Amino acid sequence: MVKLEGASRPVAIGVGLYFLLLVIGTVANVPLAIVAAQVVFGAIALGIGALLARQAGNSRLITGAAGALIGGGLAQFLWLLTSIQLFNLLASLLVTLGIGLYLFLVWNAT
Repeated sequence: MVKLEGASRPVAIGVGLYFLLLVIGTVANVPLAIVAAQVVFGAIALGIGALLARQAGNSRLITGAAGALIGGGLAQFLWLLTSIQLFNLLASLLVTLGIGLYLFLVWNAT
C-alpha cells in the first residue's frame, strides 16, 4: 500500500489553509486571499506528487498519480502566471485524476 509517511500533518495543514484562504477570499471579497489559496493548491499538488514519485518504484498507477499531480501543480502555477484559463482547467483535471488514481490504489490495497 502507498503511504505518505510523515506527510499527513503537512498535507492536512495545507488543505485546511487552502480552504480557509478560499473562504476568506470569497466571503470577505479579498482577491489576495484567493490568489494565495491558488498558490497553496499548486504547492499541495506538487508536494504530494513528489512524495508519490519517490515511492513509485515499478508501479505505473503510482507513477501516473504522481505525474498527474505534478502536472496539475505546474499547470496551476502557469495559470497564475499567464491567466490563460486553459491552464486552470488542466490543473483541475490533472489534480482530480491524480487524486482519483491515488484513492483507487488505496482502495484496492485494503
